[in-house]
Amino acid sequence: MQGAILIIGSLLWDSLDKRKEWRNQRLQIDKKEYVSAPLVYGRRSRSRGNTFTMTLDTDVSIGQAVLVPFIAPTTRVEDLFIEAEYLWQAEQPGVKKGKLGASWGCVGAQFRNVSGSWQESWRRYFCEKTISAITPVNASGLLVVPWPLKVSGMPAEVDFILATATLKEHDRPTIETVSDAWIEQSANHERYFFENVRLGVRTEADVAIWKYIEEKAPSWLGSSRYSEAIKILKEEASLDN
Repeated sequence: MQGAILIIGSLLWDSLDKRKEWRNQRLQIDKKEYVSAPLVYGRRSRSRGNTFTMTLDTDVSIGQAVLVPFIAPTTRVEDLFIEAEYLWQAEQPGVKKGKLGASWGCVGAQFRNVSGSWQESWRRYFCEKTISAITPVNASGLLVVPWPLKVSGMPAEVDFILATATLKEHDRPTIETVSDAWIEQSANHERYFFENVRLGVRTEADVAIWKYIEEKAPSWLGSSRYSEAIKILKEEASLDN
């Protein structure tokens, strides 16, 4: 069987050694595909200066994520467990091996044309290795979102998908709240937004967020490091007028 990870944020580009090692050793990055996913900037992250990061949600418009196949073939259910543990170690560097979650997030799985015995084995493993399920992952460890579609509109051609669900804010933040969190800091945390745009990890609200940021003109907006993403956003904003 072929498995893949659904990436919705910094796992795709973060330069932390643990994450780079994980991408290089576990993923076929050169075979990544853009796929549909319900995304929103919905979680305030203390490690990113209380700015917002992406979450998977069941009640938002479809955005665009990246689906990346694993290098290792999956022949036993234990291979699925191994990939899930590596994913969580990339999400939370330094965590002890054998964990799949914390109070702020967890790994979930989604299956297609996979036997029920695999799903039951995953359920038992998930319940043993996590503190609690984080929506949209349910109590059985299943990721409850639509199966990703490729740009062509066809379903992603893998047998199972792993993804990380993170704990969203109780009240969904507005575009202004999300934008102001980046505008009001000066520790380069706005990079999260621009790197996602540059690499094609997108929410429906991106252009509205950009317009608000552009109007407020924070000092960091002139950084050349964001020129590629800004070009994309300006082109989309011109079409949106």
